[in-house]
Amino acid sequence: MNRVDELMVLNTISLSPNMSVKDAVRLLTQYKLDGAPVIASDGKVVGILTEYDLSLKGTGIHLPTLLKLFEEFDFYKVDKSKGGLATLLSMRVGDVMNKEPILLRRNSSITEAAKIFAEHHHLNPISVVQEDGRLAGVLNRHDLISYYAGGGSPLFRPSEGKQELDKNVNKFLGSFENRFLFVSKSRTKLWLIFSLLFLVIGFFVAIASLVRIEFR
Repeated sequence: MNRVDELMVLNTISLSPNMSVKDAVRLLTQYKLDGAPVIASDGKVVGILTEYDLSLKGTGIHLPTLLKLFEEFDFYKVDKSKGGLATLLSMRVGDVMNKEPILLRRNSSITEAAKIFAEHHHLNPISVVQEDGRLAGVLNRHDLISYYAGGGSPLFRPSEGKQELDKNVNKFLGSFENRFLFVSKSRTKLWLIFSLLFLVIGFFVAIASLVRIEFR
């Protein structure tokens, strides 16, 4: 086995440029994908949407997490048509995708694919196209690592330390997101309790003032 089309995934999830980013995020989350090719109505690859593309450039904000936060709170249902939130929710895949995706041909070598993955750490997967540019499949980083780890080639073997580091990073990110959501909910409830408390205190202070004035 030394060709990309011998290792690629044939039946893969793809996105449309006109699909909302919100729906694309849900689709990637549902199938636990790091990214997916974006294809036009004629089947040709016009871009790719990855986790890296879903981080708002220059802000460090992770869009899927932000959308998840919006959906967790009631103001998402009330204010989703207002201001910046409306703009965010109206974003399309074509607005945030990488419009110059790296592509492989069916007959590209696995060695070539390995070099591309090594040079582009944020890229996953790589779209594999037919001669006419239509999508043929995708090559995932995980499948390539599994191939080499299984003895496909002695030139490239992922170290156990790197694999363990990747697991720890993913575990930390998942834990961080869960904690962040929990803390956000807790703070919201706490703010509500304090607001009600101050309202009650204010009410009694006002009553006390009126009673004082009355007795004078």
